[in-house]
Amino acid sequence: MDSASDVGKYPEEIGMMAIQPRQNLNRPYHHWPQMKQRQDIYRTMTAVRLEAGLTQAELAQLMPTAQSTIARLETGGRVPTPTTLEDLAEVTGQRLEAVS
Repeated sequence: MDSASDVGKYPEEIGMMAIQPRQNLNRPYHHWPQMKQRQDIYRTMTAVRLEAGLTQAELAQLMPTAQSTIARLETGGRVPTPTTLEDLAEVTGQRLEAVS
């Protein structure tokens, strides 16, 4: 940065290129649409399980996987694969639909 007035400006605002390990550190909301979609998936997974009257342990036995995996899936610690979502739908009697 050339001067004190450049402090806090984004690289494109001062006409220079910068390599940063994480982009948009000063713009924390740029990824919210993706986060909301993921949170919707986690909430839906939990709601589907509860609607089926299953505990995490019971669902884990039916899928089959570990209860801790179900917990991580429902809290966002793990991203579900399409196969996991298909298994969840099958076990709980739901239908999985693709949306665009």
